Amino acid sequence: MKKEILTLGVLFAIQAVCCQAQGLGDWIVSANIGIEAHDKRLFDYARPEREALLRMQPEFWGTYHFGVKARRKVLRSRRFSSFLGLGLGYEKATFIRPFDHHFFLERVNLIQTF
Repeated sequence: MKKEILTLGVLFAIQAVCCQAQGLGDWIVSANIGIEAHDKRLFDYARPEREALLRMQPEFWGTYHFGVKARRKVLRSRRFSSFLGLGLGYEKATFIRPFDHHFFLERVNLIQTF
């Protein structure tokens, strides 16, 4: 729990010091960073296997993301502005969820012909 509180404190301090978006004339450059809770939905897992996976990985937080975006104001009126830009994002989920590659091969064809 101390690790998560420390991480959040550091992230808020970085945001306060560096700002989240910086304007350069008609250009706006922004960066975001975040941490999310794990997605622990386990469909089609048997009960013992599901419980074993959850026991192995008890952490609540662990999906990290980072993004950078640059936009330029292309149209400006009194109440309306239009932007055009490009962004790049990265996300890493650290919750390990095994996948059975034979799952779809065992299903029968659900389309019936009459």
